[in-house]
Parts: sequence; C-alpha cells; structure tokens
Amino acid sequence: MPKAYWKIEVQTRFETTYSRYLSGDLTENEIIVIIQRLVCRHLSEEEIISASVRKPKKTSLLEASRGGPPHGTRRVIWIDHGTTYLASLESRRTSRGTQPLAW
Repeated sequence: MPKAYWKIEVQTRFETTYSRYLSGDLTENEIIVIIQRLVCRHLSEEEIISASVRKPKKTSLLEASRGGPPHGTRRVIWIDHGTTYLASLESRRTSRGTQPLAW
C-alpha cells in the first residue's frame, strides 16, 4: 500500500458532502482532472465549454489552485466556486487514526 493517499472532499459552506480516498500514486495532474470532472457536474453546458476553450475567451471555472510546502505541511489542490472541491495528499502519519478506504 502507498505511504500516502489523496483525500478528495466536496464541501458546501462548512459541511463535507462527499469524501473519498485515492491512491497516493496518482499524479497532481490526474487529481486535477478528477476534481474538474466533479466540478462539471454543477456547471451548465455553456460554462463547461467556456472553461475549455483557448484564451482570450476562456473562463477560470475549471482552473485549479495549488498549495503546499514550504508554506504548508501538505500538498493541496482545490477549485472553489461556492462549493469547494478539495484534494489533499496526506501521509498515514497525519491521518489522525482514520484509515483510508480501499482504492
């Protein structure tokens, strides 16, 4: 089993409405694609198209933000448009006793 895992969460205001653990072997780009697909469930067809075309007509609806070391303790990727889609790379040591689900 991997030493780390990705925790995917969907948060509406202060409530986590969805949570799933994925293998830490997935790359950041693979995680971004997963988050973008989750975001698309709540976008209209026009919003999806406008977020997918080239600049200057491209919107930022599917643009992921990234954070992590040295300013943070873990790697975090998110897209926020009222509902926050968040992925954090966590080690087994920092999981505070929770076991990830089987992937």
